[in-house]
Amino acid sequence: VGNFTEAFLLLQAIMQLMEKMHGPSHPETLHTVSMHGELLVAQGKLKEAEACHRRVVQLRETVLGHTHPDTLASTNRLAGLLQS
Repeated sequence: VGNFTEAFLLLQAIMQLMEKMHGPSHPETLHTVSMHGELLVAQGKLKEAEACHRRVVQLRETVLGHTHPDTLASTNRLAGLLQS
């Protein structure tokens, strides 16, 4: 359908709830932040998307370590964004 405005608002609300319920470095919170970053990429908001992806990579490295599959996937998404 491609309703970016509604998706953006929903993801922002979910991010706020996740951070409040679980904290900023919880895996579910970071998954939501990553989804938000992907939505920003789809909207062409690349600088904002980069900030989201960098946040996710940094927190996943701290919490999960550099070699965890989730950290590697997030780093890969950031690299793909930087490449474009």
